[in-house]
Amino acid sequence: YCKAAAHRPKKPGKFSYTACSADPRITELLKEYVNVKGHARESLGLRFPEITDYRSFKEGFRQRLGAYASSFDVVMCGEPTAFCGVFPPGPAVVAVVGTPLGAYLRPDSHCEGSDKRKCAQEQFYTEFFEMAANPRNLFVTTSLYLSNQAYWNAGVLPRYLRPLGLYTGSQYMPKAKPADGGEVLLSRIPYLLWDHRCILRHFAASSPATAALKFVSMPELEDRSYSNWASHSACLYFPYDPQLLTFHELYGMGVPMFLPKAHMLPLWISPGFDTLQDFAHRRPGWAPSSEELPYAWAELKDGAYNFYGGLRYWSELTDFAGKPEDLPG
Repeated sequence: YCKAAAHRPKKPGKFSYTACSADPRITELLKEYVNVKGHARESLGLRFPEITDYRSFKEGFRQRLGAYASSFDVVMCGEPTAFCGVFPPGPAVVAVVGTPLGAYLRPDSHCEGSDKRKCAQEQFYTEFFEMAANPRNLFVTTSLYLSNQAYWNAGVLPRYLRPLGLYTGSQYMPKAKPADGGEVLLSRIPYLLWDHRCILRHFAASSPATAALKFVSMPELEDRSYSNWASHSACLYFPYDPQLLTFHELYGMGVPMFLPKAHMLPLWISPGFDTLQDFAHRRPGWAPSSEELPYAWAELKDGAYNFYGGLRYWSELTDFAGKPEDLPG
């Protein structure tokens, strides 16, 4: 956790800063209840953290740090949102939600027998609904997609604030035009099974108008600074998840970006973490009407949901589908 450190500014006009420290009580709880490679997404070849027993983790936190946490007026929490639910009543809760509400929580479909201690998603969606009803608490998401997903899960529609990426401190200043040897940046994508840079070079070489194009992949850059990103002629952006911070960073720097067309976008975002069908659970007794959400986020009967109309509807809620004038700038 982080604690405010009242350090004396080193230079006049500089603000004091926030220091983070590893409290052994926190690290012990994380080691005991968080499996950092708990959930496997086979299609991506990736594993994601998982709280093995949410209720015990919550009880353990309150036993060890409850009195300390209660002494604050406001507590802030981020990823995962489930950590917001472990604080004892009293302090106001402020949270920026950048992942699905059910992130790190075991899917209810994985429950063994009648052991509901491991069925955490429905429990937390109820807690989140109650926390959001408290006017002292504030929850915001980083995208319209996540706000509507939270509404589908819990019946709460948080306001959303798109990231501006102003912290990059850089602006678009290309070293050269593409025709003069300028490089086109390729964003990271974890699940392509082919060399997309090689394929793009092949297609570019087939026409004299594009033969001079050069492509470079983000992960292969030696200089991964924001200023170097902004020195490229443009970026070919692969939206492998419904919301990605690098998109807003590039947009904030003014880097020209090329993205898939709207009818192809659902197929790009569908393998992402935010679309995991493990989050296909809702607060007990809650279901949005078809007038509010014409297409459900997921099919609850068997956990499988690949109807193109639904995928297309939800992909339209991503910033990738927005027009430039719809985004902050």
